[in-house]
Amino acid sequence: MTPDELVAHLQGEPVHYWRDKQQHEVDFVLAADPKSPTALEAKWKADAFDPGNLLIFRKAYPDGRNFLVAQDVDRPYTRNFGPLKVRYIGLGQIPGTMRNAPGG
Repeated sequence: MTPDELVAHLQGEPVHYWRDKQQHEVDFVLAADPKSPTALEAKWKADAFDPGNLLIFRKAYPDGRNFLVAQDVDRPYTRNFGPLKVRYIGLGQIPGTMRNAPGG
């Protein structure tokens, strides 16, 4: 997924990228509310997701929603990684999920 594809799905909400000095990164960050940014990681396959960078991001920005967008997710579901809750969604589910999820 490219930033342009994500922007098209989000109908113009600004899309950011996050990387710290140790090169940990989050693919996309939506910061309509800077106090609780939404983090999105993109993977071709859901089982390729490693929550490490997202856990580090949430140490710096503890509030906000977390999503994994993957091509092989047909139905949304949630997984917990310790204190981190990640909602798994498919690319086509982005618009509805961003509008309907709590805090969105």
